[in-house]
Amino acid sequence: MDFDDEKFGGYTVSDFDRLVRECRFLDIVERPHLLAGKNRWMVRPGLRPQQSVEIAQAGMEKLV
Repeated sequence: MDFDDEKFGGYTVSDFDRLVRECRFLDIVERPHLLAGKNRWMVRPGLRPQQSVEIAQAGMEKLV
């Protein structure tokens, strides 16, 4: 994300604010080593960011 031009990687200020406050986006940004894996991240309002593998595993557990 590019903070110098206040475009926040294409997000509006209000979108970025929502990412930070509601989606806890900084949980990932503050720990960049988490991004080293090949898994994708899901960022949803009201929840901490989760790797897509964690979400798939939770879904599989519900099926069992």
